[in-house]
Amino acid sequence: MRSALILVMASFMLLSACGQKGPLYLTEDQISAEQTEQKQQQKQQKQQGEKTTD
Repeated sequence: MRSALILVMASFMLLSACGQKGPLYLTEDQISAEQTEQKQQQKQQKQQGEKTTD
């Protein structure tokens, strides 16, 4: 009885990992938005670095 319960619980946990929702890859819009954000952050860091060295 105990082994059957463990088997059922293990099966439930494994099956609950299936069916993840949402995209499994980045769309072109998301990639370009992330690149733009990274460029803005780099510019801000450069500007802050210039301010501290003045």
